[in-house]
Amino acid sequence: MERVLILPPRVTETGLAYADAARRRGMRVETVHGWRLPEHLVGHPGAHLYAGPLFADAVGAELGIGLLEPDPDWLARLPWELTRRVVVFTTLARARELDRPAFVKPPDDKSFPARVYPSGAALPGLDVLDGDTPVLVSDVVEFQAEFRCFVAAGEVRAVSRYAVGGELDVAPAGADPRSADAAAFAGLAFASGLAVARPACLGTTAAAATAGGPDGAGGPGGANGRGAVNGGERLGDVGRSGLPSAVVVDVGLIADPGSGRPEWAVIEANAAWASGHYAADADAALDVALRSAMPRAEIAPADVPYLRNLPTVVR
Repeated sequence: MERVLILPPRVTETGLAYADAARRRGMRVETVHGWRLPEHLVGHPGAHLYAGPLFADAVGAELGIGLLEPDPDWLARLPWELTRRVVVFTTLARARELDRPAFVKPPDDKSFPARVYPSGAALPGLDVLDGDTPVLVSDVVEFQAEFRCFVAAGEVRAVSRYAVGGELDVAPAGADPRSADAAAFAGLAFASGLAVARPACLGTTAAAATAGGPDGAGGPGGANGRGAVNGGERLGDVGRSGLPSAVVVDVGLIADPGSGRPEWAVIEANAAWASGHYAADADAALDVALRSAMPRAEIAPADVPYLRNLPTVVR
């Protein structure tokens, strides 16, 4: 069967690197010129996709592709030892009640900028986004260095540093000796599953959401009662890990508030089919990207819960 890598009209540096890597392994590469699939690609049995979420939603169903992505509340379900900060999965309406700074981001799209907001009042209003929009809210921390890890079947296949001190600073794995530790820590996070008795996500109380810190205090929905972000139904399934078999896991170093010693922490997980590779080995990173966006018929049963819900587009 012929395999084809499909790219969107606006091709990024990662798209170009993946195109070269795909050709090296004998794949055909097609760039779609517009937001509509050409007829010969509709339902292609050997299609893979590298694109942003908007383009993926526009062509994914017609392409017949399965797109794997992390559970939106995966980060909030990790123990404090892996995040080194309190992370809460909640709604935008609840986050708007915050009266102190917090890092807020949409978990699976770019519907608004992921950044530190001085308070909930600075978040997008009802004229922009509905209150039931899911968000991740976390303590404000500073990462000393940040690394992207491409993970497939529990194995880290490629690593790249992408930031130092919060600024873009890209380096391949061989140029930063901390890359090996980053890979080991990302593998630990992937394997951790849901060995968590206290998920910090929808359905928790404000006090429970902060109980994972070293003192059981502070955090976006802290027990001090200021700007609690709780309520609703939990979306996570306690029977699964929260990550598909092919995914990107970002990790970084945070200074321990007591000792000042650098400690590893999970930053976030992202869909590999929409993530930049920075300076990671393009061939190895492409392995993960291809597994994360493949023909729907080839998706393993264990990965079915992580399939993106693709809309039907009426032409």
